[in-house]
Formats: sequence, C-alpha cells, structure tokens
Amino acid sequence: MGQYLKAYKNHIMPYFERKKLTDIKHSDLRRFYRYLRDEKQLGEDSIHQIHTVIHQVFDLAAKDDIIASNPADKAYAEIQKQAARKNKHRSALTVAEQSEFFRYISNHPKFYRWEPLCTFLVATGLRAGEATGLQW
Repeated sequence: MGQYLKAYKNHIMPYFERKKLTDIKHSDLRRFYRYLRDEKQLGEDSIHQIHTVIHQVFDLAAKDDIIASNPADKAYAEIQKQAARKNKHRSALTVAEQSEFFRYISNHPKFYRWEPLCTFLVATGLRAGEATGLQW
C-alpha cells in the first residue's frame, strides 16, 4: 500500500469520514493536525505527509470549482512553527561512532547484510528513502 493511501486510510478517513469535503474548514484542519500531534503522538514528518494528501485533495476540489478555495492552505504552518521551536539540533555520527556502528553491524548475525547499504548511506549522506529510490 502506498504511503499516501496508508495515510488516508489510517488517519484522514477515520477522522473526517462523516464530513463532506465542502464542509471541512481551515479550523477543522488545524484541529486535526493538533489531534495527530497531541493525541496520536505522530511526528512532524508523518503529519506533513498527511497534510500533503489533504492539500492535494482540496487543491483539486478548488480547481474543479467544488470549493471556492483550499482550506488546507497554511493550516499546517502552525504545527510546523511549533515543531521548529521544539526541534533539537541533529548532528552526524562522529568517526568513533561510525566505527562502533560498523563494527556492530558487521559482526551481527542478522544485520551484517546491511553493511554495504549503511556504508553507502554514511558515505553519501542520503536518507534511506532517497537511496532506495535511486534508479540507473
């Protein structure tokens, strides 16, 4: 199942299933994003992905003149601002941490297979999704 479909089925549909698209307002979406953050304890990346799905749906509805404007516009901005304030600084692994990591996975009976991929990720700085999406 694609990530967008999964986001729709697991989060959007259960929350909005009884509401018509034309009845969903900007404030409903802001409330939904707070619900995802506070009650469902989803991370910023997950909420952003869900917002992407919602925004695209409303964008298409606006283009097809089903609704006058997209209520998702800037609805996620509040959550992003709050997350930016809470965001902790991320730093790369030190050389010593990298050595320990590679020593661990190369000697592990299950994880040793992942050593080439991990080496590639560390050497290039790519995220896992970016690396697995590469094509010749």
